[in-house]
Amino acid sequence: MKRAVRLVVLVIATGILGACATRGPLTATSNPIGDKVGKTCRYTLLHTIPIYGHNDIATAAKNAQIQNVSVVDTEFTNFVLYTRNCTVVYGK
Repeated sequence: MKRAVRLVVLVIATGILGACATRGPLTATSNPIGDKVGKTCRYTLLHTIPIYGHNDIATAAKNAQIQNVSVVDTEFTNFVLYTRNCTVVYGK
């Protein structure tokens, strides 16, 4: 019985915490902040199996035609079964 209760509590806790998101700075340079923003995301299944996308700085900068990167942020969103990890690049 205790095992079943623990399992139910674990399932409920996973459901409550399942869709959490964080965002924060990854790095910054001495370049002035520009008006262009590039973003690229990678999606994974069960935190390990890549589904599609890229989240590297070069691809994000290329998407917005940024030549001089000033700030790089990262966004991480967890949806129980899959995750989205994005790289956001600011620059000129």
